[in-house]
Amino acid sequence: MLSKMTSKEMKEENSFLTFPKTNKKVAHRNNKYPIRLTSKDLPLQFKNREDALTLDFLENRDLTESMKRLKKTMKTLKKVRRIDIRYQDDDLVEQGLKALSEGLQRLSWLQSISISMSGLEYNSDEGIKYLSEAFQKLSSLQSIDLDFSCAQWLSDEGVKILCESLKRLSSLRSISLSMTRCDHLTGEILNHIGELLSRLGPLKSLSLSLSPTISEEEDLQGFSKGLLKQSSLESLTLEFDNCVNITDVKLRDFCKDLHKLSSLQSISLSLSQYDEITDEGLNHLCEGLQRLSSVKSIDLSFQYCKSITAKGLKKLREGLEKISSLKKLEIYPARK
Repeated sequence: MLSKMTSKEMKEENSFLTFPKTNKKVAHRNNKYPIRLTSKDLPLQFKNREDALTLDFLENRDLTESMKRLKKTMKTLKKVRRIDIRYQDDDLVEQGLKALSEGLQRLSWLQSISISMSGLEYNSDEGIKYLSEAFQKLSSLQSIDLDFSCAQWLSDEGVKILCESLKRLSSLRSISLSMTRCDHLTGEILNHIGELLSRLGPLKSLSLSLSPTISEEEDLQGFSKGLLKQSSLESLTLEFDNCVNITDVKLRDFCKDLHKLSSLQSISLSLSQYDEITDEGLNHLCEGLQRLSSVKSIDLSFQYCKSITAKGLKKLREGLEKISSLKKLEIYPARK
């Protein structure tokens, strides 16, 4: 049980809360008293004024018992609006996600969730299924941030299951998905994400970090079609890291209808390790961005794109500087 503390005591020493049994300190953020816990430290009760919760599964402990306690606690978290979850131990993933899913389904009022499983060597899509079951119940969810970077276990089917569950979230306004360096993902995930975007209500923010193997022309077309449905989008971040077969032509096709994102104020585009993108591709990109009527910030990166020249980058900058609404422009040169 948590020891009782007065309001004054909780604010002292930079608002740190100590679990006497484990002698661990749990930091509060933003003066709203979120609790940061490990799987061993899960408390039996929370104070109603807390509106954020961070769960850190750092090492293999008695997760089953801890999660049972957490599930009992979930229904008392009436004011929790955000949950952040981070896994750092492969052995905890499936067992933890199954129990966590059952607990999350009780939080129908939850507005924001962030889950990081980056770099784990877990080898099944079962965890995605558990998460998807929970997401379908979170009808008030407005923001979701999922980091599966370097997850070699993640498959196209897992992404499809995830996207199917997110389609039901009518309140969703912000999505961040990171799936870079997931070797088993193909261009098919772009179709799944594109279909998700075409079915969702109006988003305000979208951030995607992807590195699938794009083998079919339809892959990028399906994604573009769904993206252009989001005409209310204000912030867009796209990171395509070493996706096979992105060329000048595909970049042209992607950029030609960007003007349909008429509310876009900020765009960040990162293209890394593309030998087939040349100065001609930069011209297509420049023409597309120049047609964004409301854009205020543009951030572009072309790391290790060996076919892009300094002359092409200079021309791109000069073209973008002509945009009257633009307040910020960052271009990272291609590295030879």
